[in-house]
Parts: sequence; structure tokens; C-alpha cells
Amino acid sequence: MDRFEVSRPAVVSSVVDGEVVAINLDTGSYYNIAGAGTDAWMVVEGTASEDEVTARLADRYHVPVDDIAAVVSPFLGELLTEGLIRPAEGRGPHAEPTEGDLREDDQAAFSPPVLEKFTDMEDLLLVDPVHDVSERGWPNVEAD
Repeated sequence: MDRFEVSRPAVVSSVVDGEVVAINLDTGSYYNIAGAGTDAWMVVEGTASEDEVTARLADRYHVPVDDIAAVVSPFLGELLTEGLIRPAEGRGPHAEPTEGDLREDDQAAFSPPVLEKFTDMEDLLLVDPVHDVSERGWPNVEAD
């Protein structure tokens, strides 16, 4: 069973008003992830397989697994294509879910995952000096 993880350190993200804002620092593109995509992203952040993401969303939204699987698979495919997630290096078990790895709104209605891509700031994001830092972070510039 293939597992996925967020493509760190090239991808940074944050949840803002119930939606994920993610930036791929390698391409300069940024993304808005909405609907059940926010929850799917939060599960993948802990390293998960497609089946695990599907099961967690089916449980959260009380929707049949087959219905969820029909939208999760193409959504994860989009995330892979955009370089936001990648196959996980290890094939160990999924990190145990924590109370904070899904949104807490129990009354949420299911809305299919949505990935929106924005490229209007690519040039600015690619010239940002953050690309020249080491693994230790800013302001530690990598030596040539």
C-alpha cells in the first residue's frame, strides 16, 4: 500500500479559515485547498495511504467509502502532479491520528475536495532569498 507525505521542505502550508493555503517553493505556485480536501491534506500531513485518507473522510462525513474513494483518488493524483505530496520514503504505519488532525466541526456537510492553483506570484516567490538558506532556516545562507 503506497503512502504519501507532504513534499517538505519544498512545500509549506497553513490552514486559514478552514482551507489550506500551500506554496510550492520549487515552482513558485501557490494553492488553495478547500472542501474535504482540507481534511485529506491534514491526514496526509501525518503520512497516509489513499485507503487511510478515504476511511478517515468517510468516517468524518458519514458518507459511504465508495463515494469518498471516487473523489479522493483523483484529488491525491492532482496533489502528486503538482508536487505538493510525494510517495512516503518509509512504508511504516500511519502516525496515530490525533484530535487535531481533522477539523472539529461535527456538523460539516461533505463537499468534494477542491485544488485551485495560482501562478501570479511565481516570479516573486522564486526570487525570494528563502531559496538560498540551508536546512537550518533563515538567515543561514548555504555556502557555495
